[in-house]
Amino acid sequence: MLQKIKDLMQMKSVVDELSAKLESHSKAIDGFKGSFLAAQQEMGSVRSSNQDFLAALQGDLQSLSATKEAFRKELYDFKLLKSQMQESIQKKFEEELAGELKGSTQELRQGIGEFAKVKEQLQSVAKDVQSLASEIAKLKEISKEVKRDDFELTKFLHLVRQGDAEKLELMQKIDALERLVAKMRRRP
Repeated sequence: MLQKIKDLMQMKSVVDELSAKLESHSKAIDGFKGSFLAAQQEMGSVRSSNQDFLAALQGDLQSLSATKEAFRKELYDFKLLKSQMQESIQKKFEEELAGELKGSTQELRQGIGEFAKVKEQLQSVAKDVQSLASEIAKLKEISKEVKRDDFELTKFLHLVRQGDAEKLELMQKIDALERLVAKMRRRP
């Protein structure tokens, strides 16, 4: 019987030990339970924050989508305006260029007309100079053939003066024409 008491005592100590361990495990489980509840509350808070963030993100996404669409419209309008401006600038440039070309063409035609007149005058002067040269050549031949006795000095003097006057007149015409040509060349 003593043995049974010893066994009972031993069993009691094992039971006490198990009870202590059970109590310790129970406290640990209570601690885990508290931690779990705190974590669960925290998870609920995070979930709530995530839902708020998701809602805000969806609102921002809608706003971004609207902004993107507005930007797309503005870009289209800008491209349209750009092409219209290019066409307008090109048209204005072509009009101004046509005006400038028309004015330059008119000036060129006037210059060509004046050049033709000057050319005619120069040809006329050249003919006069050739005629004068031939007359001078004739005078030289005559002067070689004429005897001193047959020639009257006054007539000769008169002819020479007349030739000099014609020559002087022709030289003045040539000078006037040269000034006219120089004046024409200076014009743009």
